[in-house]
Order: sequence, then structure tokens, then C-alpha cells
Amino acid sequence: MILDTGSNWMYVLSSQCASCSSSLSNYDQANSTTFKETSETKTIEYGIGTVVGKISFDKFCIDEQTCTDNDSKFVLGYDQMDMDDTQSGLIGLSPPNLDYYIYNNDFFVN
Repeated sequence: MILDTGSNWMYVLSSQCASCSSSLSNYDQANSTTFKETSETKTIEYGIGTVVGKISFDKFCIDEQTCTDNDSKFVLGYDQMDMDDTQSGLIGLSPPNLDYYIYNNDFFVN
């Protein structure tokens, strides 16, 4: 997983991603009892490529004692274009709606 301070989205590549590297250990949602997928498609564009997937929810753990609730929102990637083939996902660390403020010139306060 890549940590990204310029994005507020998290994505993980699905084990069903046909355009993803077969050498990666991608997320298999069939192994989760708490996974929920919506019908909403999300495209995330980065400077180096694009990920397309479904808005989904699940529980994420860093270790056995450090977990989120079952409603952590992320994009389950089913397709990627021009992304780094050595990573199976990205965790966006920027505040929500940061891209809105930057692109609408409201980010910098006088």
C-alpha cells in the first residue's frame, strides 16, 4: 500500500482485476464477512495513472488490535491504467474535500 498525502481516497485492487499484475496479492472480497459493495462506480485519476472500481465498505486492520469499524469507505479497483505494478492499493491521507478547495482557489486564505 502507498501512503498518499495528496488524496483522500483509499483504494485496494480486487483479486478480480484483469488489468492488474498477477504477482500482487490483491484483496479477495469473498474472504470477508463484512464486505459490502455498492453499484456506484468511481474513477480516481492520479498524475501517474487511473484506477476504476466500485465504492465499497469493509473493516480494515493494521494488526489484530488496530481495526476500523465495518463501514470504512474505499474503492475496490477492478481496472487500472498506467499505475505502479508493485502496489496493490493506496491510502489517501489528505483531509476530505481538499481537492475541491485547491481547484476552486479557496485553499489559501489571505
